Amino acid sequence: MARGPTENKASRSTKYPDVVREWRTILARLRRSGVQKTCDHVETLVRSDPYPLTFGLRLIEYLLKRREHNAAGRIIEALERRAVRDPLLDELHSSWLWCMGRRGAALRFALKSARRWPVSYVVHMVGTIYRAMYNRTGFEYQRKKAEQYWRQAHVIVKREEEEDAKPRTGQKP
Repeated sequence: MARGPTENKASRSTKYPDVVREWRTILARLRRSGVQKTCDHVETLVRSDPYPLTFGLRLIEYLLKRREHNAAGRIIEALERRAVRDPLLDELHSSWLWCMGRRGAALRFALKSARRWPVSYVVHMVGTIYRAMYNRTGFEYQRKKAEQYWRQAHVIVKREEEEDAKPRTGQKP
């Protein structure tokens, strides 16, 4: 029987109550103190060693959606100063560069990330950036590159699905 969206939400919140509580605390701080003070707080938390990457990534995405680009950049820089390497962070970083108007830098960063992390969503991001550039300029080269990277991402998705479908060795069925 298929679950509705509310049932999935309820199961996630009961499964990871500490994560939900911390995210709600960050959102409450945003509403109460504003973006700048919340970013100061999260930067301090990021500098303290065991702060989970999940909250930084989620806050960056939240800020980018609300066009708080400078604040998102502050969190990205704080995570990079801590030498965090993650494909999701790279994807958000290239999105942030694009939003800041640094389109060439966004493309270069996404290409570098796609070489470092050969996962489907990072490669797809490169294709998306090329397509956005094509939409702005109309250069046929960019359209072809977009399609090339999207095809490559599709191949990687197929490979990822095959790997997930393989039975794990050493695990009980």
